[in-house]
Amino acid sequence: MGVWEEIFKLIGSTATVIAILTFLGRQGIQGYINLVTQKSLSNYKYELDKIAREKEHDLQRKIHDFGLYSTKRHEKYSEAFRLLHIAYSSALKVVEIKNLNEYLEMHGNNWRSLLNYLHIHDMDKESINKIIYARENFQFKKTMTDNLVLVKYKEPASVHFNNAESYIFQNELYFSSEVEGLAQESSIAIKALFTSKNSCNDSSDNGDDAYNKLEELKEKMKQEMSVGYYENTPSN
Repeated sequence: MGVWEEIFKLIGSTATVIAILTFLGRQGIQGYINLVTQKSLSNYKYELDKIAREKEHDLQRKIHDFGLYSTKRHEKYSEAFRLLHIAYSSALKVVEIKNLNEYLEMHGNNWRSLLNYLHIHDMDKESINKIIYARENFQFKKTMTDNLVLVKYKEPASVHFNNAESYIFQNELYFSSEVEGLAQESSIAIKALFTSKNSCNDSSDNGDDAYNKLEELKEKMKQEMSVGYYENTPSN
């Protein structure tokens, strides 16, 4: 009986040791797993934070770029419309040239009436003297008057038109497709005002079409320049 008791005690002790070792082993493995898991989670969190920081930086950059682009667009729109309006006003002066033949018929077909016509159109002294001292008949002086008055108003109209058209072309990158289209339509209508008049006696457009085009362009520009308009913005 003593032998068996010793055997049973030994087995019990061994089982206890095995149980303890098993428990410790499990704890060690679990601890290792927890350590690995925590490290993985830490790495994952670091990567997420890194991605978030990169995304935030990219978003801030895009917001900054968009702000610069919007500010630049506002400047370009304002200047383009200003130049087009100057061109329109200059072209209207060509339209408003009084019909020379009708004026002379109404006030007398003579030199005095012709001189008054020149003064009405603010012709410079050099041009007036050129007509006065021309050794030609009255009909020729009428032709000279026609040409000089027309050139006086068409030349600045052409210069102002070219300034506006050139500015729009150089800055079309900032224009939405709709604004660019309306600006081109306005330009065509303005150009027609002064190019269609080849004589002071020609009837010409009253300017309504160009005016309406400019008003449409202005409203579209105002819409795109208002807060909350984000169409046709640059993307990276």
